[in-house]
Amino acid sequence: MTTVRQYRLGGNPNGSGGGGPFGMIGSIIMLILGLLLAYMVIKGVFTLLFWLSPVLLIAGVAIDPKGALSLGKAFITLAKKNPLIPLGIVILSALWFPVIPGIIGALTGGFLLSKYFVKKKIKKVFNQHAPQEAPEESEEFVDYEEVSEEEDFLKLPSVEPKAEPQAKPNNEYDNMF
Repeated sequence: MTTVRQYRLGGNPNGSGGGGPFGMIGSIIMLILGLLLAYMVIKGVFTLLFWLSPVLLIAGVAIDPKGALSLGKAFITLAKKNPLIPLGIVILSALWFPVIPGIIGALTGGFLLSKYFVKKKIKKVFNQHAPQEAPEESEEFVDYEEVSEEEDFLKLPSVEPKAEPQAKPNNEYDNMF
């Protein structure tokens, strides 16, 4: 009679020790495949950011040049306060060339574009609630009526409470002093 042994990847399902000789290898292979897949996805995202960063940056500056100038002024004031920050950015950009410049360019362009669209949306919301004038009404004057004022118009009754005399307490403790 032949003995048939059955090995499972990941060990014994009952939880009692033992398991096959390949129990841990399946887990290690799945871990390596998961890390490889994560690396490829992250590398693809960074490559996409690197190629889209010039487009985003140019679009952001073209749509909102005032926002780009204010961002540049903020960077210059930051460089005046701490000159090591621009130096660090240049060194990191040189060391990790495709990654850091791609991230910086994409974030800056995306920030400028989102800032423009948020400003546009805020302006639209505030303009909805502002009173709108018709063009023909803007040149005409409204008739007015003079209101006669009476002498006792602003005389109001007194709001101060009247002082009432307080009754003297009848306790022996107050009489001791």
